[in-house]
Amino acid sequence: MWTTKVGRSKNIHRNIQKRQAKNLIKVKATKNEALIYFSDAMKEIIANNHNNGVRVPKREFFGIGKDDEKIVNKEYRKLLDKKIRAWENAK
Repeated sequence: MWTTKVGRSKNIHRNIQKRQAKNLIKVKATKNEALIYFSDAMKEIIANNHNNGVRVPKREFFGIGKDDEKIVNKEYRKLLDKKIRAWENAK
């Protein structure tokens, strides 16, 4: 096979799809937040299905799952509570 002879991946089609999907990722940022999204609605649905394991193998996007999300939220909440307490004590 040509791809093997030139040292390319046998999954060249899959690699092309990955690059295309990554090129569709867009970011809108403001001073306080960032929104990461797909500019193509169908690719967004496909990514969501993979992230949640709907009719396809589960592959969490960016490698962040619900457990990681809970940890981040817990740590963020602690930081936020600390800042609120400091602000209230400064009044």
